[in-house]
Amino acid sequence: MDIIAPQLLWIHGRCYRVNPTVEIADINEGKRNVDEIVRAGFESFQTEDDDFDNEECYDIDQAPNNQFRTAFDVPSILYGVLVGAKGSTKKRIQFETKTTIKIPKQGVDGPVEIVGSTKSSVISARRRLELIILAARTKQEKTHFLCVPVKHQTVREKFVQFKNQILLNRSITGIDESMFQNINKLHITFGTLSLLNSADRILATELFQESRAIVDKIRSTSSNLAINIRGVEIMNDDASSCNVLYGKVDSPQLQIIADETVNRFIAKGLMQRQYDRVKLHVTLINTRFVNGGEADNARTFDCRSILDTYADYEFGTQNITEIHLSTRYTTATDGFYEATYRLKL
Repeated sequence: MDIIAPQLLWIHGRCYRVNPTVEIADINEGKRNVDEIVRAGFESFQTEDDDFDNEECYDIDQAPNNQFRTAFDVPSILYGVLVGAKGSTKKRIQFETKTTIKIPKQGVDGPVEIVGSTKSSVISARRRLELIILAARTKQEKTHFLCVPVKHQTVREKFVQFKNQILLNRSITGIDESMFQNINKLHITFGTLSLLNSADRILATELFQESRAIVDKIRSTSSNLAINIRGVEIMNDDASSCNVLYGKVDSPQLQIIADETVNRFIAKGLMQRQYDRVKLHVTLINTRFVNGGEADNARTFDCRSILDTYADYEFGTQNITEIHLSTRYTTATDGFYEATYRLKL
């Protein structure tokens, strides 16, 4: 845990800081008791804005007997962390917030329901549950990603030239052909996310559709949305030990679209903020691609000479014609990833 730059979680636009007293990475890895992790994880979250009004973030209904109620969808795979060992997590939150929490049984679809005598108690319980859900989501396998396909012929040809030059250069070691991106899957990444059930996928599609307004606003002042891919970069500090090499993307217009789109997903808890702004990039080399797979791979390579030689390498320019919500580990008929939704421009 980085004390200077701790992990941040976002719920409904509100930022929570994870204190260094707990490692969220322990969730679901069996290193500690599940209820212990959930309790530590929750208690280490602290708001950075105590005046935030949560009431506007949730739908709170009037329930019988002058009580208040809220209900929200939770992927069934996460029911366990809400219940806790022998129901301890659920019981503790009910006791501390003076509410009643109803969580469906595994295999039964339905919303999580919270009932309490005051709005504030219902809001407090829901906030605690959502913090647990969000922490658990961070450990789930990423299933989808937002991206722009890179299909321009010139860009592809320059990528092939780049690839061949590196493979033929005997002074560059530790890189083989299987580490390069499949030419049919070149894309500009906005970010990755975990969509754990049909409700998640529907919400993601709706959020993605809302990005049309962002695009239309930009298109009102410019007929074409163009990107330029030039130069290479890494996102770690040690160029002598890299896992991934990226192509640098320049497009002020796409930057706005990416930032505002990702912000929508963050606000709904489907993504987590990694940087102040989306780092637009095209993956060129990734050690996880070795042998045609995309599994984790500890292999690294020295890219110092590549960064120097190809600092201004011109991959080319293309217009943006569509943005995808794509499914990881899939291949469509055109060789690209299967799209859950396409936003055509």
